[in-house]
Amino acid sequence: MAYWTAQGLPLAPGVPAADIANFESRYALTLPSDLRAYFERVNGHVQRGGADSDREGFAFWTLANVQPLPSVCAAYDVPVPQVDGPDRYFVFADYLQWSWAYAIRLGTIDNPVILVGTEDPQPVAASFTEFVRLYLRDDEALYPR
Repeated sequence: MAYWTAQGLPLAPGVPAADIANFESRYALTLPSDLRAYFERVNGHVQRGGADSDREGFAFWTLANVQPLPSVCAAYDVPVPQVDGPDRYFVFADYLQWSWAYAIRLGTIDNPVILVGTEDPQPVAASFTEFVRLYLRDDEALYPR
């Protein structure tokens, strides 16, 4: 949050517990603790023209916009990556107005993050926490190879 606040980026306030429970119920899953804690504190970037991404071009989505990978791929006319259980991956952020996006696998013990919208579903991080660490360093692992 401090990283975004320092950029003057408007942030959506945290999500009420009832909204998180509704999301989990709708998709029959439980958010991992790190992702749950994130949404409890901040609900992504405010979606307002010119203020919906950071200075590098990353936009973190609100929980209401987080959707299963196949739905998002259909909306953006990109192929669904060849991953086990694509319906278990949920897109939570994009880069440069959807040059590509990031999806996390939910409803399983492990929660890897993959890059979506390129030719193959490149792994990025083993968890949301690791993704955020890479993001704060602007690590090259966040970009297509």
